[in-house]
Amino acid sequence: MQKQIPTGLSNFAKLIRKNYLFVDKSLFIKTIFEDASESILIARPRRWGKTLNMSMLHHFLSPIVSGENTQGLFDQCQITQQFPDFVKEHQAQYPVIFVTFKEVKAENFEEALSLIRQIIRKLYQEHEYLIHSDKLNDYDKQFINKYLTTSANQAELTISLQNLTQVLHKHFGKKVYVLIDEYDTPLNAAYSHYLDEMTYLIKGLLGSVLKDNNYLEKGIMTGIMRLSRSSMLSDLNNLEIYTTLTDRIYKQCFGFTDTELNTLFAEVDFTLDKNQIKNWYNGYNIEDVTLYNPYSIIQCLKNKGEIGPYWIETGKDHLLKTAFLNSSRGAKEQFQSLISTESIAPVPPVIIDECVRFDALDKDDTALWSLLLASGYVKYLEKERVPTGYKCKLAIPNQEVRWTYTDIFSKWLEERLGADDYRSFVHHLVTGHIEEFAKHLNNYLVRHTSFFDFKYESNYQTFVLGLMCSITDFYYLYSNLESGDGRPDIILIPKDKNKKLGLILEFKRAEDIKDQEQLAQKALDQIDAKKYAGFIGQYSYITEILKVGAAFLDKTVITYYRLDDLENRPLSEMAYTQQVSRYDLQ
Repeated sequence: MQKQIPTGLSNFAKLIRKNYLFVDKSLFIKTIFEDASESILIARPRRWGKTLNMSMLHHFLSPIVSGENTQGLFDQCQITQQFPDFVKEHQAQYPVIFVTFKEVKAENFEEALSLIRQIIRKLYQEHEYLIHSDKLNDYDKQFINKYLTTSANQAELTISLQNLTQVLHKHFGKKVYVLIDEYDTPLNAAYSHYLDEMTYLIKGLLGSVLKDNNYLEKGIMTGIMRLSRSSMLSDLNNLEIYTTLTDRIYKQCFGFTDTELNTLFAEVDFTLDKNQIKNWYNGYNIEDVTLYNPYSIIQCLKNKGEIGPYWIETGKDHLLKTAFLNSSRGAKEQFQSLISTESIAPVPPVIIDECVRFDALDKDDTALWSLLLASGYVKYLEKERVPTGYKCKLAIPNQEVRWTYTDIFSKWLEERLGADDYRSFVHHLVTGHIEEFAKHLNNYLVRHTSFFDFKYESNYQTFVLGLMCSITDFYYLYSNLESGDGRPDIILIPKDKNKKLGLILEFKRAEDIKDQEQLAQKALDQIDAKKYAGFIGQYSYITEILKVGAAFLDKTVITYYRLDDLENRPLSEMAYTQQVSRYDLQ
């Protein structure tokens, strides 16, 4: 029977019982047992399977989860096939606390505190059977009842997990596994609003249960970021931390490897452009392992192989955008170079600190780049240990992530150019008014070269991409996507199927004015010579393609353009052949 493709499902038991398609990461459990650390933090970007792996671990350790027996769930998994004796010895043998903070996203501390209180109450409700335990005394049962209501104050919430380990230990006679998923989500939400209050609460909550707790067998936390020991994790000096920068143990446990991706491709029953999917979502690496974003891959398969920015669309990225807009001009110039060339070049490598300091995000560029790496918005190509962290050469992981970069970059451009004027410029392009488009583009170059350094063709491409980001809700915007025999600079496709015009733009940079017009014509000819329109063929509703070749020289731009009718109809009144628009600096 063909397996169903899940959408955002992170419950391990449901995946197994409902015959969903999934990548078997059960060997993660064996690795956890082999790790001698008492407390562990594994940091990975969002939507990388952290919650699913924690759910899997929960179902392995505990005999009952959500009222259902866990026996048999792992019978067909790799861990049973390879280590049957290990599974027989350890599966369903331990008391477990599993709590996730992924939904604690509040506007103020009072609301966040209320959400955490509800989470703790629900957690105690899952262990309400303890009220009837003959191994607990009346005092134990009294404080359990307190947590089962809304009467627990902030101080009592701080020690709620530690207290639960104590009574579970009394009841079962065994030490307790504590699984804390997305520990840093409340802090991410609190950034710039109530960070100090939330840090104090979470720090106390984690410290009481994970450090010097005689009832703890092992604590495992997941999150996006490794927060600074000097603030959030200062009391947890027993914590072993694994990040994308240094993790040699769990490097294959989160994200999809190339082998796993090929297995997934073999299990679906429709034709896929596998290379295109890999090019779009590939690019992450931990040590020597190349990884794919699992959420995007699953969504792509769910949509019959249709490429899209699935991972980007699931995140608000408020922290990232705020940090970038408050960063130094030097960081913004590196950021522009990152978008243009897919690596931070030609500037020197940047310093990365594995610990992300919220209080330094608007003061220290190192904190910004550390946040970008931890969040999955850059990857490292090379790293070198230095006294202050790691010196890293960074790059954009893949084409999907480029979408969010151009969106953030456009926010910066809006501040410089004026939002209304800047958006009208793009409107002229998508409606085929190339004369007005080129005029506005030239004016921007004249007015704003103090903000940009246009040394390379890719700098102009980045500038134009940033200007176009305001329409990505209505247009598919592709940059350097494989099409035909090359990679066109920009392809624009309307999402509205009633719109029939697709666009291809190719850019050149001239060294002197004598070559500029010739290069504009060369850029236009290249669109046909390299068959860039081939990619647009998958959008059957597109009947016209506007091809634009642009040549830049300092503050001038020349464009050649042509409108091709795919249905061999008479060309519309905008269908010029090799029309040229030239705007010189006055």
